[in-house]
Amino acid sequence: MSKIKHLEEAGETYFEHLRFAWSVCFVMLVHGLLPWVWEYKATEMMARQDMKRRERARRNRSGYE
Repeated sequence: MSKIKHLEEAGETYFEHLRFAWSVCFVMLVHGLLPWVWEYKATEMMARQDMKRRERARRNRSGYE
């Protein structure tokens, strides 16, 4: 998979994707150091992002955007 194709499938620009990845990385780093902090936050962040991507794809398929 090409790098550009991954960003197109995610529906994000390079910097949007970078920002999201780094925010998840920060949450996981804090959780790794302090396991009782943000136990499920990274999972929730990725699930929300996936829902946004699916909704964006659905709207694009239906022609409403």
